[in-house]
Amino acid sequence: MGAAIAAIFAFDFKDAKRSRPWPLPRQLKIACGVLTGLLVTTPAFADSFLFGTSDDCISTTQSVFEASDPAAALPSDRAIIRVGYWGDPGTPERIGAVANPVQWNVGLLSGVLAAPTEQRGYADFGPPVATSAVQARCGEAGVVLNSYQFSHTKPVAGGGPQMGFGEKRSLPMPLFSSNRYPQALSIRARIKHPQHDWNEDGAVGQIVLVYYLQPLRCPELFPNQLCPAASFGNRVPAFAHVIGLYDSRPADAATGVGNEHLLHDGFTTFFASPLAEMQADGTPVRLLQVHASSALATNADVTWNEYRDFRADISRSRLQKMLNIFRSKAAACPQFTVDDPACLVRATPPNIEDWGIVLVSALVEVFPAALPQCVRSANAPGCLNISMGVGIRNVDAWVVDEVAPQVMQASLKLNAPAAPAASPSSPD
Repeated sequence: MGAAIAAIFAFDFKDAKRSRPWPLPRQLKIACGVLTGLLVTTPAFADSFLFGTSDDCISTTQSVFEASDPAAALPSDRAIIRVGYWGDPGTPERIGAVANPVQWNVGLLSGVLAAPTEQRGYADFGPPVATSAVQARCGEAGVVLNSYQFSHTKPVAGGGPQMGFGEKRSLPMPLFSSNRYPQALSIRARIKHPQHDWNEDGAVGQIVLVYYLQPLRCPELFPNQLCPAASFGNRVPAFAHVIGLYDSRPADAATGVGNEHLLHDGFTTFFASPLAEMQADGTPVRLLQVHASSALATNADVTWNEYRDFRADISRSRLQKMLNIFRSKAAACPQFTVDDPACLVRATPPNIEDWGIVLVSALVEVFPAALPQCVRSANAPGCLNISMGVGIRNVDAWVVDEVAPQVMQASLKLNAPAAPAASPSSPD
């Protein structure tokens, strides 16, 4: 995930089933987000919808972007689809990855029934070729991500070719107030994964959920205003939590697949957890709780044709633990300067009540090898090509009452996995 997520929404750190109320109108939601950013002590109510894709209607003309450049400016406060790294740098296939209408029925592989006017890609060839494409069907997004059909001779720093569907806020939204406890952050989505294909062991594809947290205020950088959303250029500290839903590799304690990790993708520090009760090494997952209504993470040759509800609840104590680790891992800052990222991290507020969520997204990412022979349609040995079809909807962040708070263990085992790691390595 690393570069995938960081590059997709361009953050930078240098070194379920529960009924929801009728969504607020978009204009009112934005206004409330700004007001809650100002009134940071306002308590959240039980089962409060924060933001996400459920109250948006996306389209191919207004909501689909190619943005492999981590510094690219993208719309905020609304749902978008972003693709990145579909082809080598500077090639027409990367630049025009979603520039053209696509006539072939992408839903055959993604499971999303969309009209040709709701599909975009670069080339337009259906199965058995099945060139990469995205679908934007109001509240639903689909993707066929097929590395066989674009060049990947150059490596992607910290990640791989990807597609993200989610929302980034212009201002972080507060999660908790100090006078209401217990509460939890709830990250939810509905996902289907009808198709994948690879012909070499070692091919890696992942489906993950991700959210970003950052300070509500950062006076060292912006003394007279609320802290804006972290971006590639503004140096606002942020960290991410990547929640694994699917990995093409088997869960294996020896390789680290299916374990929790603390990683850095070149842009952002992030924690990675499988949406599971237990890690691959047999110890409990510590950074999230699987909701009783949620599907669990799967691996290897598993596909599913119908939407599954995925829901991870992250208690206040777990979020506080991640924040403590994030701040403690920053390098020493002998003399404060805003030019030193470690100093900015160490200057962040120590309490999770002073942090907010700024992004929620689902991410589909693949990690083919970057070799000279890995050109479009070549299917050369060693390229570790993979194709994935995925449908996504209802990617949302909520704050909920925590039914059964769990005390985190004092020590958190976070081991670096073997590369690549998208959901433990790897959106918008």
